[in-house]
Amino acid sequence: MQGDSEKEVKRKVNDIEYELQHNLYRDSGRVKMETFLNEWFEIQKNFIEENTAEYYRNMLDKHIIPGIGNILLRDLKPQDLDEFYNDLHNKPRKPLHDKEKVVPLSWNSIKKINSIISESLKYAMKNNKILTNAAALTSLPKKEKYTPEIMAEKNFNTLLSNVKGTFDEIPILLAACTGLRRGEVFGLRWKDIDFKNGVIRVKKVVTRYKKYVTKKPKNETSQRFFAVPRFVMDILENYRKSLKVIPEKVCNEFTAQSYSKHFKLLLEKFNLPHVRFHDLRHFNTIIMLKYGVKDKVASKRLGHASTKTTKDIYQHVLSDMDLEAARIINDVFDRPHITTTHQTS
Repeated sequence: MQGDSEKEVKRKVNDIEYELQHNLYRDSGRVKMETFLNEWFEIQKNFIEENTAEYYRNMLDKHIIPGIGNILLRDLKPQDLDEFYNDLHNKPRKPLHDKEKVVPLSWNSIKKINSIISESLKYAMKNNKILTNAAALTSLPKKEKYTPEIMAEKNFNTLLSNVKGTFDEIPILLAACTGLRRGEVFGLRWKDIDFKNGVIRVKKVVTRYKKYVTKKPKNETSQRFFAVPRFVMDILENYRKSLKVIPEKVCNEFTAQSYSKHFKLLLEKFNLPHVRFHDLRHFNTIIMLKYGVKDKVASKRLGHASTKTTKDIYQHVLSDMDLEAARIINDVFDRPHITTTHQTS
């Protein structure tokens, strides 16, 4: 309390006395955030998946500890985190490696960093080190509006005709005609496909941080089953029959990441505009919405938590479809042979 005014010192003493009387006092000592976070991580890593632990460690070393590591745990305030996140969002960070691309962090990355800090502070509260969770009171930067790239129908038909009868037909159809995520496409096993009833069950996904891991989807809505177009099931069945040895996974020839690179080369080969492999899932969504599949049904097939998620992501395309509907109605009524008479009372 050295350096504070007499009034401020008296206020702090009164606060401490109140906390002691009501069993609220927390003495975290002069522990810096760097020390606390490292100790917390050594405990936490035993209760989370290996890839998640590696991601946490990377975020701690690359962003969190360099940004707030010197602040005492007991002194960390929401304002400190507000300033830290604003800095992450607006200023490029120094890379750990020379070849690493230097860009400001995205909103999603900052949100994940805040979640890591929040989890650590919950642990500190549980162990009587602090009274409040500063991460729960902070203000995250404004989220950037996400606009997915959508492949035109004619371009998709061109792509499909060029890959017909090849392995590429399989992952492309799974993404574009069933809406599977990239990790779901490459985690799909033959036993997850019910050829008799024309159904796919999403039970496993492939995720990657430093290495690939096959695991259950992270939430209940992603663990789903849905009917598959008959022509897709026929192509899948014919492909399976053509294999001399049937592997566990349907798309066994590539990893998820290597196929994304391969897909980029495919589009270049056929002189098609660039979209990501994952964008084929967006194509599937637009086809459903464009041709009358209800929001609720589309959301369930995609594994979205709610129809709001679907609408938020594809709002710009839905707006374009609404404008197209207006143009169609205009074309129907704005013709020379149609006349209207306005009567006045």
